[in-house]
Order: sequence, then structure tokens, then C-alpha cells
Amino acid sequence: MSQADLQKLSKNLEKAENAARIRLFGKASSQFDSLTKFAQSVEPSLIPGFKFLSHLYLVNQDVSDNKDPLTTGSLRRLVGLGPTTDDITLAMALPGGVYGEYPVQRVFAEARGILMMEQGLREKNPEVLEHAIKHFLDIDKNQLFFSRYVQVIGRRVTGRGAALDCEARSNIIRALEIEDVNPSGAIPYYMLATRALRAARRKEEESKYRETLIGLKKVRRCWFCGRLVQGANHFKNFPSNITPYFQNLLVENKEDLRVYEEDTIVACEPCAGAITKEANRIAKHYHEWTKHQIQGMRNEIAALRQAIAQQGKAIKSAGGDS
Repeated sequence: MSQADLQKLSKNLEKAENAARIRLFGKASSQFDSLTKFAQSVEPSLIPGFKFLSHLYLVNQDVSDNKDPLTTGSLRRLVGLGPTTDDITLAMALPGGVYGEYPVQRVFAEARGILMMEQGLREKNPEVLEHAIKHFLDIDKNQLFFSRYVQVIGRRVTGRGAALDCEARSNIIRALEIEDVNPSGAIPYYMLATRALRAARRKEEESKYRETLIGLKKVRRCWFCGRLVQGANHFKNFPSNITPYFQNLLVENKEDLRVYEEDTIVACEPCAGAITKEANRIAKHYHEWTKHQIQGMRNEIAALRQAIAQQGKAIKSAGGDS
């Protein structure tokens, strides 16, 4: 590299870095893109670093514009550079006003983790979420740079915290896949999910899935068919009148007392569905019958009004003749 090329490179690099420092990220991206083209002829070894920074500052620009870099695709394009970028340390400006020297692979690890987290949640794929966990655990207790600015996370969190989020989501997906046919099998997954959410300090989410877990553990016996049913979503409670006589009768016959709760009786989903459908059929029948009766009365009233009107005309006509 000639002395003139070195001076030009140094001058343009300073301009690009200054633009990044004062958060003119779009300008910085364009300047590093120009440096990439310049380096092709004078110093090819600098190309990966310049190209990385050019893509990074497009991500920063999206963040500055309150755009999700996942939605715009800028974060994905940054990750796309990964296989050709060595593990180098660069001075870079990152979202939130952070500026300093960071390993490129540190940024890649986070970006890959975020992309895999989004893909795993979108596809409901626990295996992809497990790959995201590995990337986040590489960051461990350090704060993520992009987490506040991507909707998939939406808050400031460490690599370990993001890994716990992914672990919880992975177990929730597995639970949802089987809870309708195998409530007992889904329970361990919900337990793992609530444990991860508690460790991640996601109290609202933890409370939500703990309620789901409690409902899934409920076991009742159907009053009508006598079948034992597990999972609150597999039975309904119908208001009834459970007098002391029937309570005593159940005890004397050593029957399962889980057929009722306070003033309600338990019906499994098939029995509840049959009762509800039959009740709806009867209600619809009487609704149609009532509509027919009302229409008949309206027709009679209309006919009566017409007869009165005709009689009035006849009386007026007779009065005029006289």
C-alpha cells in the first residue's frame, strides 16, 4: 500500500468512525461500504471488517428509526456475513449508545441466537430454540446489545436470561403439542417451563402457565357417564342443586366425590357437549315456534286493521249517499 493510499484510507476511516460515534449510522454504513470497495485494491485483508461494520450500522439505523431489525431484515443480512468473517475485534458503535472494542463473533453469537429464537417461535420448533439457547449461553451473564430493540425479546436481558426464555418457550411448545391427548405427559414440560420463567424473573408469564399447570393436574369424575377425566379443559361444571341427601348418598355408596363441586356437577366434554347441543336444539325449536306464533299474531292484527279501515270507508261512503 502506498503512502498516499494509506493516508486516504486513514482519513476515510476516521470519517466513518466519527459518523458512527455521533449516531449518523446511515452515513457511517455508506462510508464503510466505500471503504470496502477501496480496500479491494489496496488492502483486501481489511474487507471483512469494513463489510461487517457497513452491515452493522444498517442495523443501528433501524434501531434509531424505531424499526425492528428483524422485521426489516438488516439483522439477518448481518448474520449472513458470518461464515466469511474471521474472529476479529473491531471498534464499533452498538445500539443504546455503546461504543468500544468488541469481538465480531460476540455480535454474531447474539444475532444468530435472536434469529433462531424468532424462527423457533414462528415455526413452533423446540429444536431450533435449543440452538438459540447455545448461542445465548456463549454470552452468559453479559447484557445483549439488541434485545430491547427486537420484538421477539423486547427488553434488556443477559444471554442467560434469553436462554431461559427460549428454554421456557421450548417446553411450552412441547406441552401444547400433547396436552389435549396426554395431559399427564404435558405436566413435566409445563413444570420445566414455569421453573425457567421463574429463573428468568418473568413473573406474569410464570403465573399464567402455573395456572395452566394447576388446571391440567385437576382430576374429576363425570356425574353422567362415570368416567375419570384429567385436565380442566376436558370437563365442565354445570350449576345444580346438590342437597345434603345426595351428598350423604354418595358417601354411603362409597362413590367418587369428585363428581361435584359446591353447587355444580361435573360433566366430561362429550357429555357436556351432548347436553349443550340438545339444549340448543330445544331452545332453537321453541325460538322458531315463538317466532311463528308472533308472526301469526302480527298477521291477524294486520288483517284486523285492514277490516276496520274497509269498514270505515264503507261508513263514510254510506253517509255521503244519504
